[in-house]
Amino acid sequence: MPRTIRTLTASEVETLVGWAAGEGWNPGIGDAAALRAADPEGFIGAFVGGEMVAGISAVAYGPAFGFIGLYICRSDRRGEGHGKAVWAAGMVPGFSTTHMYKGGKPGNAPSTVFGITTLELG
Repeated sequence: MPRTIRTLTASEVETLVGWAAGEGWNPGIGDAAALRAADPEGFIGAFVGGEMVAGISAVAYGPAFGFIGLYICRSDRRGEGHGKAVWAAGMVPGFSTTHMYKGGKPGNAPSTVFGITTLELG
């Protein structure tokens, strides 16, 4: 069945927050609502057969600042490329020139870096 990528509704964002909480994450009370208010198109989901299988927040605060987070795939759909698909959708267009790394610039591909703490736009 083909995968579709689209902006999430408010209730779908809450579903992502629920998935994160179920994994033991602490997404922050009210964070999703505040981020969605800042960028209503900043939450993106992958859907298969009408069901959400993965999502990400890729919220832009104007041209010079953004936030990537809440990157999660439904546990029963992992390993099928849905996470990569929402990551790629989240990085375009506002984050296409973003360089993310922890500490100094890594020698490995940015797509393999996790634990991101530094965000360099431009």
